[in-house]
Amino acid sequence: MKRTLYTHCNLIDCVSDEVKPDSWILIEGNRISKIGTGNDYPKDQDIPVVDVGNEYLMPGLINLHVHIHRRFFHYPSIKGSFKQRAKAINSADINKRMLLSLKNAWDELQHGCTTIRDVSSKDRLANFLRDCINEGIFNGPRVFSSGYGIACTGGHGTHAFGDSVEADGPDEFRKAARMEIKCGADIVKLKGGGGLGSMPKEHPYWEELTMDELRAAIEEGHKRDKHVTIHAMGTQVIKNALKAGIDGIEHGCVLDEECLDIMAAHDVHFCPTMSGITGVAQREKDFGNPEVAEIMFRDVVWKQRESVKKAHERGILLGCGTDTQGDMLIEMDLFEQCGLSPIEALRTATANAAIFVDLGDQLGTIEQGKIADMIIVKENPLENIYHLSNLTMVLKDGVKVSEQWMCNLHNW
Repeated sequence: MKRTLYTHCNLIDCVSDEVKPDSWILIEGNRISKIGTGNDYPKDQDIPVVDVGNEYLMPGLINLHVHIHRRFFHYPSIKGSFKQRAKAINSADINKRMLLSLKNAWDELQHGCTTIRDVSSKDRLANFLRDCINEGIFNGPRVFSSGYGIACTGGHGTHAFGDSVEADGPDEFRKAARMEIKCGADIVKLKGGGGLGSMPKEHPYWEELTMDELRAAIEEGHKRDKHVTIHAMGTQVIKNALKAGIDGIEHGCVLDEECLDIMAAHDVHFCPTMSGITGVAQREKDFGNPEVAEIMFRDVVWKQRESVKKAHERGILLGCGTDTQGDMLIEMDLFEQCGLSPIEALRTATANAAIFVDLGDQLGTIEQGKIADMIIVKENPLENIYHLSNLTMVLKDGVKVSEQWMCNLHNW
């Protein structure tokens, strides 16, 4: 079993609130075997030693809300409105979208995201990407996938995106949930109401699913031990899902007191994707739709920030996700602006996020026995979250991420 010792680390383990200077970590295989401080580390000459040089070592990041085939949209060099770009990419050949999915996954990994959660992909591309990585055809981030999202006829994701299957009535929703699980879904993703990307064909406050439809799909997911989450922006959409027993809320733009009460009482997870939503609105403004952008900022962006503040005050579990247009570092910065401390903001992408994917006992913190997904950065991100952009090293399963490793060339 391969062993590697990392010494002279400023350790941010995401368990403690503090940085632990002069720490060392021993990795055996893909697990963290031992952790200590000072010079009290194993002196076995057969163990390779990596001197971190007092840089900052912490858990790998987890992006909880992506659509990996179109993730590259968030780069400023990509021109056009979100709606234009989404329509173009989703009408592209499946082979092109698969290659884009792989390229985008590698990009996420090289920016420190060792795990991603894809919450709906046309043709279930994220399922295929996950399986190819798991089979060792190539290496990449750990992938959790919902396959298709499940929407009503003409609902969210059925216009420009093409990443939803259509169902109507509780029996069809039950069958659709069963089908996604049959096809390998790690989670079940519902589309509860309208969104931003297809405005004006839909509105983010629209209610698109009945209570019976919600209950049927959630029940099927829970029967098979699957986490069920939902795209829900408007208050009543969120409230319906919560009363039906949903596990997670994606976006959650307008949370009233009743929503917050239910979320706090039932440990409902909340992934707001603030940077992604802001990115869609900003693109509408930049590329010729100022009236639509104004509505988005007024009715969604600013109200969502208030909802996140209230959710934090209630102790609701918050997770970091970018959606298509967002950025992990901007998302954590926005969490800080909403009242989270720097370590709390970092936990939205580490310790908290691991709970979202049911791997809190395996990922998200630097602890003995956990999987060795780690990143090393030059400066302290608890002083400035944007220091996470200055990465020295990314490790997935205890192995340094490199171009050769990603292509899995050593196995050919």
